[in-house]
Amino acid sequence: MYKFLTKKGLVFKTEYSPKEISKFYHFDAFDSKANRFVILTKDVDFKTFEYID
Repeated sequence: MYKFLTKKGLVFKTEYSPKEISKFYHFDAFDSKANRFVILTKDVDFKTFEYID
């Protein structure tokens, strides 16, 4: 599982690695309350990815 920020500063978690996401147009992610969101790849700040257990 990975934690990352969007360019707007919102925090999300996802099961996809940054390498996988770079090939997608959009992907599923979850916020801190376990709500599911569809995130556009262009809105991701790839520098903020952090691997979490």
